[in-house]
Amino acid sequence: MRIEEMTTSDLRETALYHDTVLLTAGGIRTHKSHLPLGTSWFILRKIRDQIEKSLGGRILTFPLWPIDVHGEEEAMMTISNEALRDLFTSTKRQIAERLPLRYALLLCDSEAKEQAFLDAFSGSDILCDTFVWWRDGLQLDLSSYVLSGEQDTSILLSFAKGLIDWEEKSAQVPPVKTATSGVGESYLLRIYEQFQQKIERLWQQKY
Repeated sequence: MRIEEMTTSDLRETALYHDTVLLTAGGIRTHKSHLPLGTSWFILRKIRDQIEKSLGGRILTFPLWPIDVHGEEEAMMTISNEALRDLFTSTKRQIAERLPLRYALLLCDSEAKEQAFLDAFSGSDILCDTFVWWRDGLQLDLSSYVLSGEQDTSILLSFAKGLIDWEEKSAQVPPVKTATSGVGESYLLRIYEQFQQKIERLWQQKY
């Protein structure tokens, strides 16, 4: 269930059956010339929406935060690691005041955001885990993900091809030039499967 669509009374009622919160953070940054600035943001939103659709009976999702951390390459909206950690800490406290939260998840596009989240929840009674979509969903390391651009391109082709500059794409070299929506769909299915399995493993943990 999406918190932005809920009323105050909905929030009170949801406490009866939602014990997990999903936060999502992905920035606005420059990518390869054929991709929109919000490429990471769009991909994360797609993943979040699928998880909400599949597991929304137990997971409460929040709107995406278009935030990057100082030092992340090509980022356009950044805050310090400390400020992001404080934002996660404040969010944790305010959610816990309203819901009997047991589990917290972060879906994101960078390990810097992951670390800020883990620091904020360290020592908490809330069990938490993270999912960096390109690393945990596609088993890529940072250098291969950043240098390729094929994964971003294929995934975006599968659900938002109108956002791609086709003239610029045709000027790219393989594998970006030959990226297809079919490959992007297979990537998304793999990501959904990996993320759902990680969530289910988290739910198996006990206090």
